[in-house]
Amino acid sequence: MPNYATHANLVERVGAVILIQCTDDEQAVTDEDGGIVAAIVDNAAVGTRLDAAIDDAEQMINAYLRKQKLLTGIAASVPPLVKWLTCTLGIYNVHERRASTLEIPPDVRRRKDDAMKMLEQIAKGLITLGVEPVPTKGGQVVAEADGPDRTYTVDTLADF
Repeated sequence: MPNYATHANLVERVGAVILIQCTDDEQAVTDEDGGIVAAIVDNAAVGTRLDAAIDDAEQMINAYLRKQKLLTGIAASVPPLVKWLTCTLGIYNVHERRASTLEIPPDVRRRKDDAMKMLEQIAKGLITLGVEPVPTKGGQVVAEADGPDRTYTVDTLADF
């Protein structure tokens, strides 16, 4: 399954400075005056923290998408709404890391709350992502695959 968002997507939305303020625990990317001296991608610790924020957002989103059996539908390409949700929750997660020393901005909290409401509506089927849910039969997921006939069946293994 593809990643729903990247570091670059987060930078596009809030800028590198904010992401660095929330993830550069070692101050390896900034100088003593707070100026940026290295790119986010040049610092493994910052990158790892951003990955964790994005991964946590994706896991939250997946939990809601499973309710409508939409995970398979987004495997090929990520709908723009899912990317927005991932970035919104990822940015909140990054800010939350520093909640004891930096206040989470009200607009970040509001967008996170909006994203969670939207996920609830997606789970209820009130908002669609433009992808088809996985087909089900009697409450069970039905795997659809093309390929050769099965080599081993109940009949061929009956005498085994």
